[in-house]
Amino acid sequence: MNNFESSSSDTGREAGVWKRPHHLLHYYGDNVRKIFFAIAVITLITLPFFKDFIRTPVSNYIVAMIFLGLVAGFTNPEHRWVALLNVVISIYGILFFELEAISAFGFYEQQIWYFWTNQLLAFLFLTALYYSAKTERGKWFRKMGNP
Repeated sequence: MNNFESSSSDTGREAGVWKRPHHLLHYYGDNVRKIFFAIAVITLITLPFFKDFIRTPVSNYIVAMIFLGLVAGFTNPEHRWVALLNVVISIYGILFFELEAISAFGFYEQQIWYFWTNQLLAFLFLTALYYSAKTERGKWFRKMGNP
C-alpha cells in the first residue's frame, strides 16, 4: 500500500486484519472530527427554529459552525496543536450549551426542544472532550517515551 492509498484511520493492514500503526495507537481525532461535524450540522438545522430563544447574535452561531467545520477538517494525528485546540473547544462547548440548557429549563413549554437540543450538544461536546483528552494523553505519553 503506498502513501497515496492510505489514510490516518485505516493504515497498517497486516495478515488481513486492520491495525493502527504504532504512531496512531492513541489517536481518536477521527471520532472528534465526526462529532464536531455532527454538532455543526445539528446547529445549522435547528438554528432557524430557535432564533427567538438564543441570547447571542445569530451570526455568532454561524461563525462558530464555520470554525467548528474548519477545526474538524484540520484534525489530524500529526499536529499536537489541533488536539489541544479540540480539548479547548470541547470544554467551551460543554460550558456554553449546558448553560443554555439550564437557562431554558422550566421557563416555557415552547423551550423544551431548545432545552433538549442544548443538552444533546453539551453531551456531544463532552464526548468530544473525552476523545480529545485520550488523544492528547497518548501524545503526551509518546513524548515521554511510552507507547
